[in-house]
Amino acid sequence: MQVVKFRTYFLTVTCAVLLVSKTTLAEVNEDKLSPVVQTESGAIVGTVETLPHGKTAHQYLGIPYAEPPVGDLRFADPKPVKPWSGTKQTTEYGASCMQSRLPIPGAPTVKLREDCLFLNVFVPSAIKPDVKLAVMVWIHGGGFIISSSTNFPGGVMATFNDVIIVTVNYRLGVLGFFNIPGTDYKGNFGMMDQVLALKWVQANIASFGGDPNRVTIFGESAGGVGVSLHLVSPLSKGLFHRAIIQSGAASSPLFCGKVTNTAQVELFTKLTNCTLGRNHVECLRGKTAEEITTAQSDLTYPNVDEPSQDLLAPTVDGHFLPDLPETLFKAGLFHPNIDVITGVNSNEGALYAMPMITQLKDGMDRLMFESFTKK
Repeated sequence: MQVVKFRTYFLTVTCAVLLVSKTTLAEVNEDKLSPVVQTESGAIVGTVETLPHGKTAHQYLGIPYAEPPVGDLRFADPKPVKPWSGTKQTTEYGASCMQSRLPIPGAPTVKLREDCLFLNVFVPSAIKPDVKLAVMVWIHGGGFIISSSTNFPGGVMATFNDVIIVTVNYRLGVLGFFNIPGTDYKGNFGMMDQVLALKWVQANIASFGGDPNRVTIFGESAGGVGVSLHLVSPLSKGLFHRAIIQSGAASSPLFCGKVTNTAQVELFTKLTNCTLGRNHVECLRGKTAEEITTAQSDLTYPNVDEPSQDLLAPTVDGHFLPDLPETLFKAGLFHPNIDVITGVNSNEGALYAMPMITQLKDGMDRLMFESFTKK
């Protein structure tokens, strides 16, 4: 694995272009449809997105890559989506995965559903039939508990850089990472969603004009952690060829540990009015997604003094993640011949100050600063 370390504006611009494009692009002309693409599951049609400087992109939004993770598929590995007949309209984003809504002024309201395993493909409209473009798959951040692919439209980045951009939803929080130590419920369902999405890319991206042998995965914060994990997961082998890790690493002490303490699962069980035992998971599957998300909020700061990520993020499961990431890296158990860029993004800590804007009209005094940083 070849690694280049730098603190660079390139990484900042990568995220910034994706974010800014949502507010600066012209409205999509819904009457102008993109070419029909035949995927392994069925035909799809998207729209033509109008971009600055006379450019356009073909965007295919809300493509299902897995069966809805509901019922018996809640707290289970994802299943590939079943084929459909006819041509599916992929002209609007699918729902975002269940999560708590952030108290950020001006934050857009998005539709949240448990049925959320969708991905989006952005293709330069000037692509030539005889040329296969490089592919970049974006894994969003958000601490494994918030955010969505819908926050990162990729038309600008795809068209102005002659690449195909894929953005992916994956399950978050308890619905994505619920586990019970010492049982078959080992968690990492959100990471398995990402693996299935990467398999979808390998199987289908050539139909969009992409090269399945030139796939780069990239992500920021928890997305960077996810990219880092794919470097050591045996289930991700052969699904990508380059990686860009932005402000996140699998060796972070916040995530990816071995879960031996049942305190958090016991608390969550109590919050959902279920009981540990044979019918535990069946009881949880009987709860609404909203009930699960509400109970999840009581597992995190400030509702608990020492919040744990045991139910809310990737853990060592012996399957997707065989051992602690730092152990795997030190032992050389990572995928060879993968080009890696790793770095941090400038000024991203400002995100944490956004919910406090309305409370800080006269600035922050030392007492408030120290209280905030100590927590």
